Amino acid sequence: MKKSIFVTTCTVCVTILGAFTLKPIFAPQQAHAESAAGRELKQKIEAKLDSIIIPKIEFHETTLSEALDWLRETSRQLDVAGIPAAERGVNIAFMTGKTDPKTARVTMTRSNVSLRDALTAVATIYNLKIEIQPYAVALRDS
Repeated sequence: MKKSIFVTTCTVCVTILGAFTLKPIFAPQQAHAESAAGRELKQKIEAKLDSIIIPKIEFHETTLSEALDWLRETSRQLDVAGIPAAERGVNIAFMTGKTDPKTARVTMTRSNVSLRDALTAVATIYNLKIEIQPYAVALRDS
């Protein structure tokens, strides 16, 4: 019996600190049947990743944990008006592994960038995978 693999892709053409070009790193989802509700929740997160535009990001030797907390909070502040407070923004989770979010440092400056591109830039620094889940965006070691 064949199983389908759902793949989320993202084409990114931005440069980090002029050093290299980011590549798509959104990871394939687990091969399993998803409920219609789960697919709808993921679609909402996908839409928010592209529609939330952050006017300015300045991280200077910021810990990975602080950077992800800031992106999570900023996404809540910038989400569409009229949405109940509990549903605003995107929950961002870091799945622990070899990268320690309390000691790993992020330095980057961006202007007018989508939440998706901001997360991709941060994830690329530490070669992290980004997975869209029904209730959160998860970053984990590759």
